[in-house]
Amino acid sequence: MLERGLAYRAPGAVWWCPKDQTVLANEQVLEGNVCERCGTAVYKRDLDSGISASQLAEELLRELDNVDWPDRVKTMQRKLIGRSEERD
Repeated sequence: MLERGLAYRAPGAVWWCPKDQTVLANEQVLEGNVCERCGTAVYKRDLDSGISASQLAEELLRELDNVDWPDRVKTMQRKLIGRSEERD
C-alpha cells in the first residue's frame, strides 16, 4: 500500500468522540458536531493517519471494472465503498 501511495504516516485532522474514544467518519458526525452513536459533541483532533481512505476508495472503485462479477454485485460494491465528502 505504501508503494501505491495508499498508505502514509502524517498528522491530520479527524473527528474525535471523547465518550467513545474513537475516530469517526464524516458520515458519522451529525448536525455538524454530534456523534451518531452516543450523541456526544465531537471535535477535530490531530492524529497520525495511516491510510488515505479517499485514494483507497478510488482504487477499489477503479479496480471493480477488472473483476469478473455480475453487474448487480459490482453496483452493490460501488454503493458500499462510496465516497466521503470533506466537511469542516
